Amino acid sequence: MATGSRHLLPALLLAGILMVIAAPTSRATDPGVYWGANIGDHLTGGAPPYDMAAADKFEAMTGKSMSLIEFSLPWAHCDSQPCTFDAFPTKQMDAIRQHGAIPVFGWASYSQPLTEDEPAFRLAKIIDGDYDAFIRQWAADARAWGHPFFLNFNWEMNLAGIWPYVETVNGNSRGEYVKAWRHVHDIVAGEGATNATWVWCPNSIYDAASANIAPLYPGDEYVDWTCIDAYNWPWRWQSFLDTLGPTYDLVQTVAPDKPILMGETSTTEKGGSKATWIRDMLGTHIPSSFPNLKGFVWFEKKEAGLNPDSPTGWELESSPSSLAAFAEGIASPLYAGAAFSGLDTSPIPPLTPVARPPAPSNDGTPPVVVDGPCATAAQRRTAACRIGSVILNLKTKPRITRTLKPTLPTDPRGASFSFRLTTQAQVTLSFARFSKRRYRAVPGSVTLPMTQGKRGIAFSGRLGPGQKLKPGRYVVTFDAVDGLGRRATSTSGKFTLRPRTTR
Repeated sequence: MATGSRHLLPALLLAGILMVIAAPTSRATDPGVYWGANIGDHLTGGAPPYDMAAADKFEAMTGKSMSLIEFSLPWAHCDSQPCTFDAFPTKQMDAIRQHGAIPVFGWASYSQPLTEDEPAFRLAKIIDGDYDAFIRQWAADARAWGHPFFLNFNWEMNLAGIWPYVETVNGNSRGEYVKAWRHVHDIVAGEGATNATWVWCPNSIYDAASANIAPLYPGDEYVDWTCIDAYNWPWRWQSFLDTLGPTYDLVQTVAPDKPILMGETSTTEKGGSKATWIRDMLGTHIPSSFPNLKGFVWFEKKEAGLNPDSPTGWELESSPSSLAAFAEGIASPLYAGAAFSGLDTSPIPPLTPVARPPAPSNDGTPPVVVDGPCATAAQRRTAACRIGSVILNLKTKPRITRTLKPTLPTDPRGASFSFRLTTQAQVTLSFARFSKRRYRAVPGSVTLPMTQGKRGIAFSGRLGPGQKLKPGRYVVTFDAVDGLGRRATSTSGKFTLRPRTTR
C-alpha cells in the first residue's frame, strides 16, 4: 500500500533479457478485467466500505460501477495497552457485496501505529503460534460470512523500510516470510474459510534487492492470484508500460499459471502527462501488452509522502484531463462493472483464462520473438516501447572479472557468465576490446548457450570453442527484444579478461 517514500531504482550496469513471452491477444470486446479502487475520505469525509457514499461519488465521476472495492486492516491497534485486535469485518464485506462488487481485503501482521520495528509482530512469533487463537477466530468469522473475497496478505514484502514483516527488518530472518504465510494459510484453511482467495502481492521492483522475489513466493498451493503494487512516482516518471512491465514479467517467471491483479496503481501529475499515462494504461497496454493482468485497483487517496512534489496525490480528479481520460478508458466493455453480488465461486476465477508464457529453450537455440505492438523498428524507437534496464547484475568466472588489473596472454575459452533478470526476451551480446586508447568492436556478435536457473530468473552461459576473446579490457553490450517487440535499453558493463596462470 502506498505510504512514505520509495527507494529509487539505481542506474543498472547492464540491459538485456533472455526468454520470450506469449503473444498478446485482443481483449477489448468482452468483460475480461475486474477493476475498482481504494478510496480515501476526501470525497465525502468517509471512506468505503465504511461510507459507501464515497464509492457512489467515485463511480459518478468515472461513469462506471466498480467490480472491486479495496480496503485494509492491520492485525491490531496498539495505541494503548493491551492491544486491540481487529475482527473479521463482516459488516464492511456485506456493504461491498451488496454494492455488486468483490471485496479486496488487505490483511497484514502489524499493529497501528505502524513502524518497521514491531518486536511483538516478528515473523518468528507468528510461526511459533503466538497468534494462532486470533487467526483461528478470524477465520471462523470469515467462514461464517461465507462469500468470496480476495485476501491480500502481507503485501509489498520485497520492500525494506516500511513493513515489519519484511525479512530484512524487525529481527526477522531469511525464509521466515514464507513459513509465516503458510502457517497463517493453513490455519485459515483448517477452519474451513475456503471463501478466501489468497493474493501474493510484491511491489514493483526498484533495485536488485526488491527484485529478489522468488524466495518470497509461498508456492502455488498457497497462492490463488499473484499481484503487483505499481506506482508512477514524480521523482522517477515512467510510462505505464515501464511502470508495470519489468515486474509483470518477473512475476510471470515465478508463477506463470496464476492470474495477476494490480493491487494498487496510480500516477501523479508531476513529471509527465497523467492523462496520457491513464489513456495508455486503459486503452492500449492492459488490453494488449499484459494478457494475464486480470484486474486492477486504482489508489484514489491523498498521499502525504508526495508533498511537496505532487500535493494532489494520486486522485483521478487532480486534473480535468486525467479524470476525462480515465472515464473514457474505463467505459470499454473490457472492464467489468458491479455485477457480482451473487458470486459464489472460490477461489475467485479470472474472467478470461490465463495464458501461460512458453518456457525458453535450454538447448542453446535462441527463442523466436513473436510479433507485437512494438515489433517494427519505428515502433521500437518510441518511449512506450522501451523496457529499460532489465539485467540486475553480471557475474563472470573464473577468468573474467570487473576489475581493470593488468593481464597476460591466454585463451579464455570456457569463461562463464551469469545474470539476474527482471523480464523475458531474446538477448544478443557483443564485445568491444580496449586497444590504442579506445574500445574497438570485436567483429560479430556472441550468442551464449544459456541455461535456465531456478524459476527462470537466473541464467548462465559459457563462451564456446569458436568464440575466442583475447585477454584485455572489454565492454560487453546486451541488446534485448521481448515477445511484444519492445527493445531493452542497451547499456554496457566493463570487465577484464584475466589470463590462465601456467605453472
